[in-house]
Amino acid sequence: MNSKIDGAKIDRFWEVRSRQSAVEAARFHPEFTPCDLELIEPHLTSGATILDLGCGTCALANAIAARETVHVHAVDKYPGMLDFADKRPNLSTEVADAIDYSRDRQFDIILLFGVINSIPDADDRMQIYGTLRQMLRPGGKLIVKSQFGIAEEVLVDAYSNDLGMDYAAIYPCVDDEEERLKRLFSITRIDPYPAEYNKWPNTHFYAFLCVEH
Repeated sequence: MNSKIDGAKIDRFWEVRSRQSAVEAARFHPEFTPCDLELIEPHLTSGATILDLGCGTCALANAIAARETVHVHAVDKYPGMLDFADKRPNLSTEVADAIDYSRDRQFDIILLFGVINSIPDADDRMQIYGTLRQMLRPGGKLIVKSQFGIAEEVLVDAYSNDLGMDYAAIYPCVDDEEERLKRLFSITRIDPYPAEYNKWPNTHFYAFLCVEH
């Protein structure tokens, strides 16, 4: 199903953001990183391999790689985002689109943080989930975090005064997206942020911890 939003407009927005010279300008919600780390850390073990798909400015990948006992592979569609990656032997980067990303390797943990807000076609999201399931090692975990519509899908396609440019995004209905993920995984819904981070009455940030059935 295609939502009534222009995917090309979403793509243009992020391409422009990727050319910002400061990580704060290119990334949304940098204040979320400590909570994101708290969400991920219980699942990190020494020697673990982590795929951060749609990593943006590598804020989370950099923070995870700082522990040095794991390896992080950060992937983003926009090369400018990867310019913010730390130079570490345990952090690698790759330019690729999340929609058709598939590699002949497996990971202990796969992160999909904020990515689905840029993918209006539910079939494309299901394609990503299916591919990532195949890329998980036995016992591996996929963590999907996003801003979701609470009661229904929420579409944004308007000029943003805060950003100073047109902004387009999809916030899938959380219950609908949970049902999609349940086709492939056993899941746990997590509410990872303090109440003040959820500023809008019709959306909410959630994460889904996904493991094989």
